[in-house]
Amino acid sequence: MRGRNAGRQDERGATLVMVALMVFMLLGMGALSIDYGMVKTAKAEAQRAADAGALAGASVFLELAKTDLSVTSLAQARATEFATKNEIRRAAVGPEEVDVAVVPADENVTVTVTRAGIETWFARLFGINSVGITARATARAAPAGKTPCVKPFALPDLWDEQQRAAPGKGDKTTGDTDGDHIWDPEETWTFNPAPATNPDGQPGDTYAPYDPVSEGSEAQTGYGSTFRDPAGCTSSTCARDRGRTMTIKAQSPKTALGPGFFYLLRLQDSKGGDDIRDNVTGCAPGVFSTDSTYRIEDGDKKGPVSQGITEVIDSDPHAEWDPYANGGLGGVSGWDQSQYGSDWRGSPRVIKVGVFDPNQIANVQGGGNLTLTFNNIALLFLEGLTGEGANEVVQARFLYYVSGTGDPGEEGAGGSLVKKLVLVK
Repeated sequence: MRGRNAGRQDERGATLVMVALMVFMLLGMGALSIDYGMVKTAKAEAQRAADAGALAGASVFLELAKTDLSVTSLAQARATEFATKNEIRRAAVGPEEVDVAVVPADENVTVTVTRAGIETWFARLFGINSVGITARATARAAPAGKTPCVKPFALPDLWDEQQRAAPGKGDKTTGDTDGDHIWDPEETWTFNPAPATNPDGQPGDTYAPYDPVSEGSEAQTGYGSTFRDPAGCTSSTCARDRGRTMTIKAQSPKTALGPGFFYLLRLQDSKGGDDIRDNVTGCAPGVFSTDSTYRIEDGDKKGPVSQGITEVIDSDPHAEWDPYANGGLGGVSGWDQSQYGSDWRGSPRVIKVGVFDPNQIANVQGGGNLTLTFNNIALLFLEGLTGEGANEVVQARFLYYVSGTGDPGEEGAGGSLVKKLVLVK
């Protein structure tokens, strides 16, 4: 009897030991799962920091050409700034934890965030006191096909005006008399495309839009290209039209062209002066793409346009152009007194306008019910209005890239000045 009772007691003892071991193992697994969840959360927080830094760094390619010497340093600084705005386990990401790699040729930025010592809670029972984590993200500025909130203005892209005639009647000259490739107020240009010749026997005019893929090509004449850069300049001192002053004014298709003219567009179902002014001050509904056709207003509607431009400028009166910003490439400043802070793209004075191939000019001269198609969309900064009455014009600055959406070929032809930020890794 004692032997049987002793055996049962031994079995009970073994069972208790096994239960104790199983409880210990279950508790250990539960404890480790807590550590695992904590590390996984920290990894996700590090990934958010890397994503934010990569997107912020790549946004530099929405403002500057990839060949600008300052683009790498600006992308690195911006990526680090935004990555360090984040926290991992309630501790701010430090600059020393952020590594930034910029590849200007691909217009991408890779950010790696590393936290060396995430302290564990229960894994230290097994000798694991801390765990290191790493997160990496790559973002790039990719071609886009469309964008919202385009103003009802359409500007001709610039061409190589070959005519160099002597001054004509009055104070006007015919053609690009000084050969600076800029349509000066005292000059009259007429687009006579090759292989035709200009009236003075010069070769026909040529045009090619800016293409960032083959940037620097002599064939490119459109806004954003190097065509108007002075001889001998380098990428650190020349900005490919960035900050170029543009004198723009509404023009009726029934009258001859003038330098800096733009056609006024009838966007969506706009009718009359009130709708025109509203489209200038606000945003016409919908999105606009580089392969869509838009109706031109029959007249210039100078009154509603002037009222709308004045209202836009008055909504952010302290913003101004700073030629020394961005390493001497220029930028919008005055934000210390502006409600938009450092978000200069958020200012109503930074506007999007359609750009069209000058070959379309001959098709929109005279008559009514005329249309044109954008081949690009540009970003401008409205400086102000000058002149009075019929001589009133809008002063603006060319800013470069537009933030867009969609994919070229699917939702728009894809203008070379329209880009979007995407995470690629």
